[in-house]
Amino acid sequence: MRVYLVESAGFCWGVKEALDRALEIAKSDGPVYSYGPLVHNRQVMAEMEKEHVFGVEADDAGISSAGTATIVVRAHGVRPEVIQSLEKRAKDSGAKFHDLTCPLVRMVHNVIGGNAKRGWDTVIVGDADHAEVIGLVGYGTPGRTHVVANAKEAEKLPAFERVCVVSQTTQDRENFETTAEVVKRKSRTYRQVNTICRPTQERQEETEKLAHEVKLVVVVGGKHSANTVRLVDLLKQWGCAAIHVETETELREEDFAGFDTVGVTAGLSTPQWMIDRVVERLENIGGRARTTMGDVLRGAGSFLVNTNLYVAAGAAGLAAAACTLQGIPIQWPFLVVPALFVQSMHTLNRFIDRTRLDFSDRVATVLYKRRPVPLLVLGGAAGIASVAIAALAGWLPLTLACLGLVCGGVYGFRVLPEAITFRLGIRRLKDIPASRDLSTAIGWTMMTTVFPFLSVGKLPGPTNLLVFLAVFCMVFLRTTALGIRDVAGDKIVGQETVFKALGRAAARNLAALIALVLAGSLGALAFALHVESALWLTPVVAYVALYSIAFFRWGAPKGFLAEMVTDGQNLIVGAIVAAMMLR
Repeated sequence: MRVYLVESAGFCWGVKEALDRALEIAKSDGPVYSYGPLVHNRQVMAEMEKEHVFGVEADDAGISSAGTATIVVRAHGVRPEVIQSLEKRAKDSGAKFHDLTCPLVRMVHNVIGGNAKRGWDTVIVGDADHAEVIGLVGYGTPGRTHVVANAKEAEKLPAFERVCVVSQTTQDRENFETTAEVVKRKSRTYRQVNTICRPTQERQEETEKLAHEVKLVVVVGGKHSANTVRLVDLLKQWGCAAIHVETETELREEDFAGFDTVGVTAGLSTPQWMIDRVVERLENIGGRARTTMGDVLRGAGSFLVNTNLYVAAGAAGLAAAACTLQGIPIQWPFLVVPALFVQSMHTLNRFIDRTRLDFSDRVATVLYKRRPVPLLVLGGAAGIASVAIAALAGWLPLTLACLGLVCGGVYGFRVLPEAITFRLGIRRLKDIPASRDLSTAIGWTMMTTVFPFLSVGKLPGPTNLLVFLAVFCMVFLRTTALGIRDVAGDKIVGQETVFKALGRAAARNLAALIALVLAGSLGALAFALHVESALWLTPVVAYVALYSIAFFRWGAPKGFLAEMVTDGQNLIVGAIVAAMMLR
């Protein structure tokens, strides 16, 4: 089945900001309790609970149930008296709270509060029982702040001397305009402020366009998410059939009988990875009877990436290049040990973070979620084998291999003393900002560059240092690019990636600087130290620069394809070395 997806699918920036801040607060002041669900999406809240962020009832009982733990106000905002209650709680018990209200919602608070000070009535177009609207009402004058859902309810309002009409930020524009027009006819002095947020308008506009192109649209999002339910209602108004699902498991083939195309849209609190699962499932409904070469290639690529065989082969290629640049004769342990080490570490850390993997990929689902034991055995065996082979090269290479396995193995676990985690907000090594990209680059460089060097027992010189720098830059750029994919997929990730820790602009500038350092180190090897092989390897600089520019500008490919691209750099340098040896 052919699937058409709206362009702006995924979290809105307000939801992203609230989730990110809650995760960071949980590291230093966890566990964290949200005054009501942080987002109206059960699957996302389940992921947040794994990071010690929980939801409590949005009332005094909910606050009491949190004890003295940290409470955050969700993006929907709350009434002023709730803020006052939380401030008093903080003063009396020292319990912290953080206000994560969306800036756009806060703007509506200010508009309503300003109306109250000037003695104006306020009419809010929205759902009276929605969390955001309950909060909005609290900023108006009691008895002079009215909530109406539509024009029909607005007809029942009294006449106004002075009135301002605002909207729930996730309303649809047509309903707001129609309702506001009714209020205008009842007013002497009238003011209208369109407070529908831009992401909501964009999603609705794209969904309307989609409704005119297909006959059926699947809406992905929480059943209790107001903006998601509104998309379903709007589709029906536009004469398009709609199916509302929270996950891909709710899709039934019989619902799509007679359709060869389908549209997909989603609520603002629906993550990209959940949408991807639905799209992947839809694409396989009414699938072809025969398997095409494209299917075979995608399956093979996914298998190689998810078993970490592809990245291991890349590590061997990078090790071959490092040996050649350092003038070290290539021996099989210099290639096998880095490959086994990388395969082992990537398997272990993928398994630890398996809830964050892209499980729209069926191969990843089978390997890490349903039947993880064979892959864990393979990863464990690879780690043991890397140490055993390293022992043949001497005690220094053995020490390096053991140290690498220990550091890589504890990276995702809580091993730091509680006193440190409490004071610094670091539960695990991976909680250190940018730690994933830095530790991966250092680990790879040590095993591909330093391991062969230690094995031959020479003192380091300028050549070795420049090779170390070049390899570090290549791996660092690789992991930075993959961080773009993870954030774009709305995965629940902390600050362990450079892209998330620094932000897009700073990460892009850093990547450009690292690419220049890579080019400079290879240039110095070639022209200052007369290392001929460095000239042969310069094409990799262009390859790395091209995919980095593409990832930052247009986004990373989804799923395993991103790793096929980034780890392709290591296979390229390995192939160049092989060509040099055969000439």
